[in-house]
Amino acid sequence: MQLVSGIGIILIVCPNTPQQEMAGSPTEWLAEHRDQLSSDPIRGLMHAAFTTYLGLWYTGTSRWPIGTHIYDEDWDLLVILDACRVDVLETVASEYDFVETFDSRWSVGSHSHEWLAQTFSEDYSDEIENTAYVSGNGHTHETFVSGNYPPDETVPVCWPDWRTVDIDDFGQLDMLWGMCLPPEIAGGQ
Repeated sequence: MQLVSGIGIILIVCPNTPQQEMAGSPTEWLAEHRDQLSSDPIRGLMHAAFTTYLGLWYTGTSRWPIGTHIYDEDWDLLVILDACRVDVLETVASEYDFVETFDSRWSVGSHSHEWLAQTFSEDYSDEIENTAYVSGNGHTHETFVSGNYPPDETVPVCWPDWRTVDIDDFGQLDMLWGMCLPPEIAGGQ
């Protein structure tokens, strides 16, 4: 078994969402940063620059992804360890017999939510309909059930073009996130 370290979710061997309108809100962004700038000018300015960058980043990378797409690789069973550091995996790999080799790749997402939106895109719908996907990440529900896409915070401008498939386009989709939570947290009795 080969383990790949990077941004992702556990994956075992997605049609189109409606075209998104601008995800940014200049009015909300200005109001949020007005408060931040008055309470901590340096931090507020840094956050304003960061969120501006995020809006531009998602506008670009949603159209022209950066990194290695998992469906461009040859695999029968792929296990992706979300946020697993390569240096730590290298240190402990010899302690586990099932880790024969491991490697790393540049991800198509800078975090899990972006990875989901980029990985399960209509460009790979044929492969996705043959995919059984098991995830313990809360962004899976957010992306495929709620239809929420990055950015996860207020940005001044952003015109992403996420072409993420629908939940029904998977061969199998199991969302484990929430299954192990106490009922009062998971929404049950």
